[in-house]
Amino acid sequence: MNAYTPDIQPDPQGPRAMTAEDRMIGANLRRLRIDAGVTQEQLSEHFGVTFQQVQKYERGQNRLSAARALSAARFLRVDLTALFDGCEDAPAKPAPRRPEPTPRLARQLARAGELPDAHQRVVADLIAAVLDGEG
Repeated sequence: MNAYTPDIQPDPQGPRAMTAEDRMIGANLRRLRIDAGVTQEQLSEHFGVTFQQVQKYERGQNRLSAARALSAARFLRVDLTALFDGCEDAPAKPAPRRPEPTPRLARQLARAGELPDAHQRVVADLIAAVLDGEG
């Protein structure tokens, strides 16, 4: 006899019925994808599925597996718990950490270091103007 019995009630619509949590996770996936500047096509290529499948995940029409949720969080460079925001009994959020640049920005910054000093100053001024405009 199994000593662990989770307190999970069966869904009256059946074991495969989509839940409010599935829809919330899908909505969070969409929000995080857009915030990261990633298209459905790019995410679908990362997952190895069609963009229509990504649309179904985002609408909560298909359930996102744990492995795919972890893969999405890593690809979008967010904490896994962000996918569960708004869900009942969502996992606790870890302490905030310093955000890292996207891979594209990191590559561009590395290349900017090869520019002549005058061009580096222009890039630095542009970045400062963008960052000052955020606050």
